[in-house]
Amino acid sequence: MPLVLLGALVMLPGIVVSPFLGTMIDRIGRRKVSIYADVLSAISVLLFVLVDRVGELTFVWVVLIAVLGAVFDPAGFTARKSLIPNVAAASSISLETANGRHEGFFAVGWAIGPAIGATLIKFVGPVNALLATSLLFFIASVSVMLMRVVDAASETHGQDSPSENFWQATIAGFRALHADRALFSLTIIFMFTSAVYMPIEMVILPVHFERLDNAGGLG
Repeated sequence: MPLVLLGALVMLPGIVVSPFLGTMIDRIGRRKVSIYADVLSAISVLLFVLVDRVGELTFVWVVLIAVLGAVFDPAGFTARKSLIPNVAAASSISLETANGRHEGFFAVGWAIGPAIGATLIKFVGPVNALLATSLLFFIASVSVMLMRVVDAASETHGQDSPSENFWQATIAGFRALHADRALFSLTIIFMFTSAVYMPIEMVILPVHFERLDNAGGLG
């Protein structure tokens, strides 16, 4: 039951924050949002280790820190994804090539990441394994900081109406999405598949391996 509750609570920030990420990235800038989000995600992960060192990492602490981290993760991922056109232009390669490389490396990381996590859990413990996660967030932040790309904040913000505030820009974004039937259909399909897949990954599999007392097997 605790894992089910944790999985549900961790999903809530993404649902609340995600609809506003596009406007936030347009106003602040793709690279800035990516850097800030990764730094904040790294700090939120370090909080697990800090709380464990100075006190007791109770279920309440796990929920609070996990929900906090879940607020920043979608922003970082979305901002990095939106940087692909900038990277393609700076690298003088086609957008298709840049996106293909991004998705290829992402798929490799998605495949080997759980195995590495399980290995770290086995040898250093679950809390200490989070140090590696925090370090990778910092590395991602520094990597984006060192990228020689033009931050497109001024370009995208300049397309807004001068009197258009944050909420009006967000609504305009939803209208633009709805007007593009192909993109809107893909968005609905993605939402549906995520609604089916995420509970399996976040709730069912952890509960199954918890009952087997095999945390490494989950990885």
